[in-house]
Amino acid sequence: MEIINMYNKETKISDATNSLKDCLDKNRGEDFSCINFSLLGIAGSSFAGINLSNSSFIGVSLYGSDFSVANLSFVKFKGADLQYANLCGSVVFHTDFSGCSLKDTKIEGIKEYSENHHIFFELISRSTPEFFNVNEWAIIGKLILHVRENNPRGWPGGYISAGFNLIKIEEIFKDHILSVFCKLAEIGFDEYKNKYEEILYTGNVK
Repeated sequence: MEIINMYNKETKISDATNSLKDCLDKNRGEDFSCINFSLLGIAGSSFAGINLSNSSFIGVSLYGSDFSVANLSFVKFKGADLQYANLCGSVVFHTDFSGCSLKDTKIEGIKEYSENHHIFFELISRSTPEFFNVNEWAIIGKLILHVRENNPRGWPGGYISAGFNLIKIEEIFKDHILSVFCKLAEIGFDEYKNKYEEILYTGNVK
């Protein structure tokens, strides 16, 4: 099996195995970034702990797949079936989840999600009506409108979420939205709070 970079067409991995599952298991420490997995048979494959940055899984059935502790930065999952997939501990920096249902996806411990609007609104959708107060729900509604209006790739948009830039959000919402981020921190998702406080109180952001 040959694993080819989908951008420059260079061979990244050449292996005598006949299946992606065996190739991944045998070469787990290798770099699997920039691969179009949409063209490969991925049944039974585990992507746990693998660097998959800038790869594509567009429209693929990934039901129950394991992506735990993987690097999913800039990965395109657009329209993929992620039901019961395990993303725990993975890096989801600008990962494109547009058209995906994350309702039953495991996302505990994910990293670098602070400007990923797909993750933010998934957390909101999992919340009970009582979790946020009336004012917080009103602010969330305004934020949804802001993201819709500012995302150049449409709603729910692509992986570059211009409408969920926390610096721009701070310019509009100031400290009024901070309590929303604080409540998400209470359930284990503190990156929004930490990064927003850094912008709000110091004007600096890494």
